[in-house]
Parts: sequence; structure tokens; C-alpha cells
Amino acid sequence: MAVIQPLPVDRRIRLGIVGCGGVCFDMDGTLIDSEPVWTRAIASCCAAAGLVLTPDLLNACAGLDTAEGICLVLRRNPGRDVDPARLGEAIKNEVGARLRRDPPVMPGADALLRELHRRGVPMALVSSSPRSLIQSVLDGLAWEPLFRLSLSTEEVGPGKPDPAVYAEALRRLDADPAAGWAVEDTLAGLRSARGAGLRVAAIPSYPHESQALREAADAAFDSLAEAAPWLLARFPPLKDPACAIPATG
Repeated sequence: MAVIQPLPVDRRIRLGIVGCGGVCFDMDGTLIDSEPVWTRAIASCCAAAGLVLTPDLLNACAGLDTAEGICLVLRRNPGRDVDPARLGEAIKNEVGARLRRDPPVMPGADALLRELHRRGVPMALVSSSPRSLIQSVLDGLAWEPLFRLSLSTEEVGPGKPDPAVYAEALRRLDADPAAGWAVEDTLAGLRSARGAGLRVAAIPSYPHESQALREAADAAFDSLAEAAPWLLARFPPLKDPACAIPATG
């Protein structure tokens, strides 16, 4: 019996194995169904601050980053003495606690990541979320060993759709963008990845941009579970005998 070990990326490249460019995954809306987590945290923290948050206002915050969402809520609640920075920190802390306690994993995400890792495919987690929230997910799901690196846009500078975060991830992976893929759920994410030279598999999260995202992507799917077999086919299992070692015991 043999145990298959992940093959180092430099050996994959020397062997000419398809897919040595790797996969860059977005986090929120792609691997993690985080929108409900953010919704509950925003509602809870706004209520504690005495802010009125109607369903329409909550829907208007969907897709905005934390700072933009807070500005919108405060504009709709004139005269309230609320520090935006403190409210933002409270929301971020509550989201982090919820993600650590019960990360809402997209169906098929864990199995897909573990299989790609088993096949020796280099992966990066590329997110617009703050580093603390990325770490909450990695810790809560024991995913950190699966990724070569994780990167937040706040660590690079400009956010998506600027390509900087994907370009930096590819640089650190030492990966060929023409041989790799990004998996994204928004137009901003697609434009960011495409600007760095990656092909994009899209799984639309927001109905208002779903059609445009599907038309712009290199491949499009209704769910990560649907995308998984297709993505695994781009990165076939290794058959080089050097990556199989005898089992011990």
C-alpha cells in the first residue's frame, strides 16, 4: 500500500504537470457563506448602539465593506452620536467570534481544498476581509496547512477590483498566472484576478450582477459543489512514482 504525499510545486513544474499555476480562492461568498454572519453582527451591534436598521437598509449594506456600510447606516440615522471606528471594530469582533465558533462553510469547500492539497496543487486564499477574520476562518476550519499563503487586501493596499492582491499572491506563490485559476463570486473579484493574468471560475453571489459575471468569466457555476469536479479535472492526480512512499507500520 502506498501513501500519496503532495508533490512540491517545483517538481510539478519540472514534470510539466497541468495546473502548476495553482488556484487562488476568494473567501467570502466563495468558500464561506459569510453574508448571514455579517448581517447578524451588523444588526446586533447597531441595535446596541441605538441605531435603527430596517430590512431595506440592511439589504443596502450587502456587498459593501464595513466602513462603507457603517457610513450608510449613520447617514440614515442622523443625529446619533456614534463613533464609526468603534462601531466597525465591534462588528468585526463579533463576526470574528461567530466565524471561529461556527464557520458557515460552503457545501463541498472542505473536501475540494483537501483534495487539491493532496494533489500537491499550490493554493492561495485571497480576500477583501481583514486579516483577523481570515485568520478566524483558517483557525476555525484547520485550513491554514492547506494554503501556501493567505492574503488580505488590507495588507497590499488597493482592494478589489484592483489586481494588486492577486498579483502579490502569484508573486509569493512563484506561479505562472496563465497556468492558474481564480475562483470568485463577484465582478470586482473577477476584474482583480483577470487584471493579474488569471483565468476565472465564477460562482455568482449577487443576483444583480450574476449575468454580467457569468458572461465575463472563463467558466461559471451555480455553486462550489457544482464547480468542484470541473476544477479537480484541471488539476489531475499525480502519477509520478516519486510522490508515493511506502506506508509504515
